[in-house]
Amino acid sequence: MGSRLRCLGFYLSFVGEMPYLATCSQPTSELRNFATGVATLISRFAGIFLLMSDGYRLISRRLVRRLQLYRRGFLLGLFGPLLACSVSDDPVDLFHSGKYEQAFTIFSDLAARGNTQACNYLGTHYYLGAGVERDFAEAVRWFTVAALAEDPKGQRNLGVMYLRGLGVKKDYHQAYGWLYFAHEGGNVGAKEYLDLMSDNVTPNASNIARRNVRRRIEAQAAASSNSDNNPPGS
Repeated sequence: MGSRLRCLGFYLSFVGEMPYLATCSQPTSELRNFATGVATLISRFAGIFLLMSDGYRLISRRLVRRLQLYRRGFLLGLFGPLLACSVSDDPVDLFHSGKYEQAFTIFSDLAARGNTQACNYLGTHYYLGAGVERDFAEAVRWFTVAALAEDPKGQRNLGVMYLRGLGVKKDYHQAYGWLYFAHEGGNVGAKEYLDLMSDNVTPNASNIARRNVRRRIEAQAAASSNSDNNPPGS
């Protein structure tokens, strides 16, 4: 019986030494990490108890001393995962958790460095009035930056702005062209708008719209390439 308990104690101690997730990138994983940390600590202390007491003694001086040594680790293990996960610097997480001002600041910095996803999110901030004053024209500006960089979400959003005439003059041809490329890029939502526009854009007009949008994308790509090859001061 004693040897079996010792084996069990060794196993639990080994499990207790396995690293648990103390850091996460999404606030939604807080509870999972917290539960994992608690389970790990329970396994560790159960293993220590069985190894030290051999299953017969509930309290011993050695156990008390060991528990004192593990007290700091216990507190860190208990609260560390939750604290580590309670704060995220991921702007997407911040945005979807309603921390719009913080998200906007980070997206602005990322957009200045050419991050197309950040440009699309800035457009969304202005479109919704999330953390900033609502401004459809500014939303169009940022959606355009993302769309020209071939971001499917940015292309879809720009197409919707043209379709509805928000921040820009209503233009079904422009809307169709951007929604077409958004759909080609894998944006599922763009297909629904394309279907709705089927009666407003003729086959010939749709070809012209696609060609015009493609030219704009290619012109932007060429301009970006020239800028990279000829940095300021060169």
